[in-house]
Amino acid sequence: MRGRDAVTDFGGYRLVRRMAVGGFSDIYLAQRFGKAGYERTVVLKRLRGDLADDERFTEQVLEETRILPLLQHENVVRTIEVGEQDGSPFMVMEFIFGPTLQQIFDRCESEDVRVPLEHMRTIIADVLEALEYAHASAADGDGHPLKVVHRDVSPSNVMVGFDGLVRLIDFGVAKSEAQTSSTRVGMVKGRVSYMSPEQVRRTPLDARSDIFAVGSVLLESLSGRRLFDRPTEFETVKAVLSHPIPRVPRYLDAEARRLWQVARRALFRRRWLRYPSARAMREAVLLGDKRDREEARDDLELWLGAVFARELERREVALRKALGSPTEFRILRDSGFELLPEVTDPLGRAQPSMLKVMDKTRSIKALRPARSWWAVGAVFGLASIGLGAFLARLDAGPSPRSGVLFVAADGPCEVMLGEQVLGSAPILGLEVPHGTHEVGCRNAKSGGMEVLIREGQSRFVRLKSERQGEEK
Repeated sequence: MRGRDAVTDFGGYRLVRRMAVGGFSDIYLAQRFGKAGYERTVVLKRLRGDLADDERFTEQVLEETRILPLLQHENVVRTIEVGEQDGSPFMVMEFIFGPTLQQIFDRCESEDVRVPLEHMRTIIADVLEALEYAHASAADGDGHPLKVVHRDVSPSNVMVGFDGLVRLIDFGVAKSEAQTSSTRVGMVKGRVSYMSPEQVRRTPLDARSDIFAVGSVLLESLSGRRLFDRPTEFETVKAVLSHPIPRVPRYLDAEARRLWQVARRALFRRRWLRYPSARAMREAVLLGDKRDREEARDDLELWLGAVFARELERREVALRKALGSPTEFRILRDSGFELLPEVTDPLGRAQPSMLKVMDKTRSIKALRPARSWWAVGAVFGLASIGLGAFLARLDAGPSPRSGVLFVAADGPCEVMLGEQVLGSAPILGLEVPHGTHEVGCRNAKSGGMEVLIREGQSRFVRLKSERQGEEK
């Protein structure tokens, strides 16, 4: 059973339920009421209350509110309104009724099937359509190109609506040429396992960084495994930089092999070898697909409805019960699955008869467990929001006479660089002047270790975190 949060008002909206609490933001299911009563359901995103007095975070959020309303495309989640209340900036976005691609992967894993290739082509093509717009077409009010790099393309940030329309969400860590603020040294934003090598190295980014991430998502859909995901961020970064990209398995059919090769080209570590643009990769993905966009989306809509048949059936029952109350009916209809009176089995399973329409090809079992919080995806893919959505953007990258340091530890460790405390391990992507530095754990029994960092070099260091006895 789902309890309801206390209803409060903020920015002219009624906050019905807090859906996610991230490192810097709170995400709410919200409703707008006017003189005539209920008007619509939206997603409201605001800076966490305990950070509202920090000028750094407030400025980063304000910059996001300046850029995101300029992104107007059918494959990008729409920003309806930006505002400020009591010094706290907020954004209001459209509600998307549908799962994230991550939830689709999880559902298919639980049913031991894979997403049919024709539907993955549709999904990936729409993501690339959104990225081509952000990279090349989005502009400010004066017509100056924004050249937005998303920097956080992942299955959790791809919403697949039950209408068959795919939308890219969470541009909160995006990088644009219109920005004025920058991220603090050593902070790497986005999901590390989908980052490009240049992003984890903190070198300047362009559209090809997002193309690398799309390649990772596409290969995951074909193999059933996250390509670079490892138990720790430190190991994940090393995999992004050096793990070999798998060759095409012989057991795949011709179309799956072709798409695998498309993904491999997108995943070249030398970015000049990747597709030069999202449009070029989209053309490669859709090669040989004779359907037009409407036909492809109709097919995706039918398949998705079969996969989540149980949830949709529950929703229909609840809507029929609410027919006597027009307002309640509209609220339930507009909020997808989130406000259904009773959901005892949020994930559920597709009806066996419906699975006949699904591709029965067995996939390699993914390493991650299936998730059981459906509602998080039904409202704007909220499982993805807490990973730095209100953080600002990376710096231009290391200067020519520096390298990048990554530090992990085998336990709790306050990392020291010489006499300077860097923070708790792991430390990811810290720009360090070239030369020899002492790196160690604060209060460790043994001293630190000397690390030589050459110009443009990435160094990985793993420390022992043995601690001395308590200080008197």
